[in-house]
Amino acid sequence: SNLFWIDQENIWRPDPSLPYLQGVFLEALLSKISFPIHPVKARIDQIPPAACVYTCNSLTHARPVIRIDDRSFPRHAPYEALLQEVAEKVI
Repeated sequence: SNLFWIDQENIWRPDPSLPYLQGVFLEALLSKISFPIHPVKARIDQIPPAACVYTCNSLTHARPVIRIDDRSFPRHAPYEALLQEVAEKVI
């Protein structure tokens, strides 16, 4: 799965120069969303407190992340609805 977050209608995704398997579903998903997309090299502690964090892959599509270790992340129904709508278009 790939991890990304949305904060103030901006999407922060892993920098493609990082050594990870870039997901086909993430690329397809981001190509259909009109929010500005920013590649980032960041640790969990660098994600803004108000950011909505998601994981995605071709099997489960986009899913909200509510907790990683000690960090809790908010959910945002409009973002989740948008991701679901876009996921249905790309699958």
